[in-house]
Amino acid sequence: MKETTIKSEYYYKGTVLNVRKDWVRLEDGRESTRDIVEHSPCVVVIPFEKPNKIHLVRQFRKPIEKELLEACAGIIDHGEDPLVAAKRELQEETGYTAKSWQLLTKAYSSPGFCEEYAYMYLAKDLTPGSTNFDHDEHIALETITLDDIDHMIKTNQIEDTKTILMLLMVKNILKK
Repeated sequence: MKETTIKSEYYYKGTVLNVRKDWVRLEDGRESTRDIVEHSPCVVVIPFEKPNKIHLVRQFRKPIEKELLEACAGIIDHGEDPLVAAKRELQEETGYTAKSWQLLTKAYSSPGFCEEYAYMYLAKDLTPGSTNFDHDEHIALETITLDDIDHMIKTNQIEDTKTILMLLMVKNILKK
């Protein structure tokens, strides 16, 4: 299956994302349009502290007008190595640094309309330190346990897809 792009038109170009419309030719010859968000790649980090603690961040998300409890995450700067970005984001948002890093998976966040690609890490052997939030970030650090994960997901205390995916993966890895 393939769609051939006939033309593209940008509606918006920003620092983190661009929005465009693509006119495409389908395999059967018909034409259609696609609205596409171009988004910088990102990192997602779950910091784990023995014996049973996971540190998450709570922040307000304007598109849904509420706070979410999430894995720490952020944009990879142009030309930056994903692991370097993960280490930077962990320190900026949680204050922690980690001695042990494991890339768990890489995935598209929402490929129906967005090309964002996420590198997902587990960080262990943590050392606490100071946060360094971006000027427009207001973040609160919250700690949960591996035993809290299923209940918090089932009761919608955690509603962020990337965080749910990461927590279930980490739980599976660490419970072995």
